[in-house]
Amino acid sequence: MAYDDDSKDPRIRATQSVWGIACGMMGISIPLIALTGGAGGMSYLPLMVIAGAAASSLAIWFAPQREKTYIESAPMHELEDIKRGILDLRDYIGSLEQKIEDQELQLRITQAGTGNQEIKNPPSSPT
Repeated sequence: MAYDDDSKDPRIRATQSVWGIACGMMGISIPLIALTGGAGGMSYLPLMVIAGAAASSLAIWFAPQREKTYIESAPMHELEDIKRGILDLRDYIGSLEQKIEDQELQLRITQAGTGNQEIKNPPSSPT
């Protein structure tokens, strides 16, 4: 039964896979020895399976660890970047809304000065 903290180490999962496959090969090799009577070096097959799994396990555990490319605080930096981006968008949209309001006011002033009181596009209410 795997625990949550064990699943974080890839060496444990790799070792489990190696030995799981080795057990399957042992399950196949033992009946093959019985069928062939150990002819052709078949009697060494279980020993080779165990030696191969052991050598693979040693290679897995004694290999140098790879550097973690995943930084624990990376999600926080990404979240802060997203927050900054949203604030920049709010500022940009706010400035565009202000420009639109200024243009509508300028249009009203122009229309009031010419005597034309009809506004073709009434100002939209700010959200």
